[in-house]
Amino acid sequence: SLNDKFGITECLNNIGVIYSNQGDVFTALEFYHKSLKVREEINDLQGIGYSLNNIGFIYFNQGEMKEALEYYWRALKIDEKIGDKQGSSNTLINLGALYESQHNLPKALECYGKALRFQEEMTDKVGMAKSLNHIGYINYLQAQTDEAIELYGRALVLNTEINEKDGICNSLNNLAVVLLKKGQVNEAFNYAMRSLQAAKELGYPENIRNAASTLRIIYQKQNKFKEALSMYEMAIQM
Repeated sequence: SLNDKFGITECLNNIGVIYSNQGDVFTALEFYHKSLKVREEINDLQGIGYSLNNIGFIYFNQGEMKEALEYYWRALKIDEKIGDKQGSSNTLINLGALYESQHNLPKALECYGKALRFQEEMTDKVGMAKSLNHIGYINYLQAQTDEAIELYGRALVLNTEINEKDGICNSLNNLAVVLLKKGQVNEAFNYAMRSLQAAKELGYPENIRNAASTLRIIYQKQNKFKEALSMYEMAIQM
């Protein structure tokens, strides 16, 4: 009613984020493109960077890596042009995840490290926790389990301080996975169960799937096959 186009773009983008978190990626993409169109009309460069990043993230989750990389690089160029540290750190994390999926761990680690430095400069605890989780995962892949546990623990502390529930779910599940790798099944179960409970409260399918997948492996190791099957079915459903 006020013709506040900046406010309109924010609302369109945020609606897209919710649809994305609920797993409705096609509706999310529709709202992201609507937001991008209005941002381009008003030449909101920072907002354009965010929209490009969000669209790239959808393509990444759909396995369309070429399109994801294109949108991420377009976003990063804008972020760097206007000196947007927040936008740069978000894009770098997404780029890191893309390189990680392609098994280019040195490039992924470089992106996560750059993102973490920006986040520390801004005291961005949400972002710092995300970067620590990602770097911890690379340590896990390289069989550096103690380092991974330390980084995941730091991420959990940060997420708990700011009550970032999505991050808490991720950190708890990450800790469960690495403890399972070390053969500490009971400790892993406690973290995975906490992750599942938090994920159900949040209602995000991806978080529920991740925790259920971890619990399936734990129940199998405990010879609790009925419970393992239940977790397997939940993961598939999510």
